[in-house]
Amino acid sequence: MTTLETTIARKDFASVVKAAGKGERVLLTRHGKGVAAIVPARDLAYLRALEDKIDRKAADAALVDVAKNGAVRWATIKARLGL
Repeated sequence: MTTLETTIARKDFASVVKAAGKGERVLLTRHGKGVAAIVPARDLAYLRALEDKIDRKAADAALVDVAKNGAVRWATIKARLGL
């Protein structure tokens, strides 16, 4: 993985994008701290799929919890909060 200061990456952004297109990950830093990354599109697709899997697992757990413990109506929650 390549690490570049944002000021350097900005000067030659086309080469940063070209590197990502070839499969390289580029970490952008500001004052030595990572602030963003430019990654190949396939990496982004993998991250999205991973997030979807985590979200599905959380949703399934929430449905199991509702089936076990019941749910509270939204109107009731708003009333309790004074909304």
